Amino acid sequence: MLIDYGLSPIGHLHLSADHASRPAVRFIEHHIDQLRDSYGVEEIEVVIPTHIHDDHVCGIPHLQKHFNTQCWALDGLAKVIVDPAAWATTP
Repeated sequence: MLIDYGLSPIGHLHLSADHASRPAVRFIEHHIDQLRDSYGVEEIEVVIPTHIHDDHVCGIPHLQKHFNTQCWALDGLAKVIVDPAAWATTP
């Protein structure tokens, strides 16, 4: 289980241009190799986001796609995760 899985530490962030040619931070998988190599973690069954910010949630789709990870969230957070475009003020 992971609590939050978002952006990597500042030294590993990947910056690239978004659609308007402005700098944007892009998600990069981080710490998964270390968890496997150092601690024998082979599966990530569940991720629990504590709140909605990219540094806490932007890696959740990656976990779901590559590890079939479930996301457990409070109802208020779940609504934003399921339909982020409906929440104009959400980063």
